[in-house]
Amino acid sequence: MNITAKNKVKIILTVIIVILFASFFYGGYRIGLNQAVTTFPEPEEVWAKEPGVRIDGATAPSVVRLADGTWRIYYTVKEGIVSALSQDGVQWVKDEGVRLENKSKGSDQALVSGPTLFTLKDGGFRMLYEGSDAKQNTFAIFSALSTDGLVWTREKGVRLTDKNQFGQAIAASPNVVRTAQGELFCYYGDGNTVKAAISKDQGVTWSKRTLTGFPQASVDPSVIIMTDGVWRMYFAVSESTDHLLNSRIMSARSTNGLDWSVEKGARVVADKKATQVLDPDIIMVSMGKMRLYYVQLDKGVIDGKGANSPVLSIRSAILELK
Repeated sequence: MNITAKNKVKIILTVIIVILFASFFYGGYRIGLNQAVTTFPEPEEVWAKEPGVRIDGATAPSVVRLADGTWRIYYTVKEGIVSALSQDGVQWVKDEGVRLENKSKGSDQALVSGPTLFTLKDGGFRMLYEGSDAKQNTFAIFSALSTDGLVWTREKGVRLTDKNQFGQAIAASPNVVRTAQGELFCYYGDGNTVKAAISKDQGVTWSKRTLTGFPQASVDPSVIIMTDGVWRMYFAVSESTDHLLNSRIMSARSTNGLDWSVEKGARVVADKKATQVLDPDIIMVSMGKMRLYYVQLDKGVIDGKGANSPVLSIRSAILELK
């Protein structure tokens, strides 16, 4: 079949449009607005990927250990935020129902995602989560309360809002950690870098703090405070300005939660069949073992109509501490 120069131009333009559409729709704010991190040295810390998939068709995991030693994972599907239960952190049984549903299209919580939980002094839990309008023009962080971790009641108001250097209203992917002194640190993304806020009233009000040491293109933070007092953050970055390519999960270290040093190399990279790894969530399994949950976006297939069907799944990797 002969292809004219005019048809060649049409084909090239069609491919570019498909890539740009898929890039916006499936990447959301997380990496699409970022400046690229262009080089990745070899990892110094080796995480072993665990075989198989933890949960299919899901994103934004947040794992908590319950009082009886079992684990509950909160994650996002098309209906909103749901959960599952596990005895070992590997095999999961989905809980019935939806923890928090998406609201109406005209709401600032038309889409909800990115849950993070912490216990309250008088019992029960508070969840912070991101909410956005249906077109994902703005993202803010909201909250909900629960006594059992299953039935949740939304709280009035907004916990956190922010704007990035491009003037876009984005505060998303919250992750909360409690210090030994009882303060709550919330790390979140503005679509371009990691930011932080501190609460002294169990997460009702938050005061923003300045972080140092992060490159541009740092999103989806997850923080853990080690037994030696060192803070470790795991976050996603992109090697390319096309955020469907070569994202990796990296880490940083801090002694106070505010001043960070990015560690050499990548902790987790995407499989060959995949384009992205993102949404890390770090837990301490035992004194000698850490588990990192993350989302992998497989490439999917672009059909004849230009529709892309990427496959999202929650996976995990293990690090045996020395």
